Amino acid sequence: MGMEERIAANAEARKLQISSLPDFILKNPKNWPKDYLNLVLEQYQFLQKLGLKVPDWVKNSAIVGASIRNIEQSSSAQTAKTKFAHFSGKRALDLTGGFGIDSAQLARQFELLDYCEPHEDLNEIVQHNFEALHLHNVRFHKLRAEDFLDQTENKYDLIFLDPDRRPNTDKKMVSIEDCVPNLLEIEEQLLRIANTVLVKYSPMLDITFALQKLKRVSAIKLIAVKNEMKELLFQLGEISGAMEIECVNIENDETQRFCFSLEHEKSAQVTFSAPLKYLYEPNVALLKAGAFRTVSAEFGLGKIALNSHFYTSDSFLGHFPGRKFEILAVLSPQQKQLKSFKNRALNVIARNYPLKAETLKKKFGLKDGGDEYLIFTENAERRKIAVHAKRIFN
Repeated sequence: MGMEERIAANAEARKLQISSLPDFILKNPKNWPKDYLNLVLEQYQFLQKLGLKVPDWVKNSAIVGASIRNIEQSSSAQTAKTKFAHFSGKRALDLTGGFGIDSAQLARQFELLDYCEPHEDLNEIVQHNFEALHLHNVRFHKLRAEDFLDQTENKYDLIFLDPDRRPNTDKKMVSIEDCVPNLLEIEEQLLRIANTVLVKYSPMLDITFALQKLKRVSAIKLIAVKNEMKELLFQLGEISGAMEIECVNIENDETQRFCFSLEHEKSAQVTFSAPLKYLYEPNVALLKAGAFRTVSAEFGLGKIALNSHFYTSDSFLGHFPGRKFEILAVLSPQQKQLKSFKNRALNVIARNYPLKAETLKKKFGLKDGGDEYLIFTENAERRKIAVHAKRIFN
């Protein structure tokens, strides 16, 4: 399918209101040829997903979609702004351009952007979309990252890459070596032509393992949205002082930020405490980063147990970067102790506990919902406890 047909299919997709996709395919009310029907529906599904990630682009009727896989692997506008917030300059390079959401953000923050994408159709789509977005400071290259690096003589303020985690399969790859391009093979080449290199990897990648593989990590950034991990970023470049790890969680009404270093984490003093008046659960970015000791030391909080990663205090800490609860009771997790909660609407959390949340809900007849929680965990004496708490919203 050429670009003209794709544009026409996109225009048709924007008119559709489909309650059941299988029924629409079966009935094909417009009597479109099969290939064209598939193209319209691909555009329709793409626009649905794009609306969740970049609402402003969907409002622009000239924006055309690509394959569903392209948008599934793309950043959102929100995470793109967050990860590039501290970067600007004369020249940037996006080595793995894809659908271009990250590239568009870079083009707004740098005087000139080089965009690399070897797939001709996708390259053409992004060029079309960037014209519609009035982004005219971008040079497009139909090259693999490795080929572009072999040919370029340019120097860059920033190189960004998001290695493909599904190069030849639908299964997501996590390890650095399985991604394309393989950063371990081009790391030195990148650092010869750039002041800073920023690499996005799967949130599932083990940070300690990555630090053993990569040579010049100067900073790490973790981005979560509504307490769901979205991006794990390694910044490569000149190393000066302790490596900073920045944890960001974007909520509707606030953006939680917390910075620490691995050196501080190792030496931070932890105080253990039985549950007091308030309970705190770090957001997923902090938990992924492993800021367990630093959280206790920085905020002056007692840690309930070594491996539970819940914290407590007598006075309320409203700016804590995570969920906050008022403790209503601390119970023994026995059938008779929890009998009164049967069929009540509350939420269940299980951490450092032998049973999973779903199993506990079935065991005690619990239903999801409301602002109250039963938190199953272990205390400092390694005894199993159930904390009945009410969530506090800022």
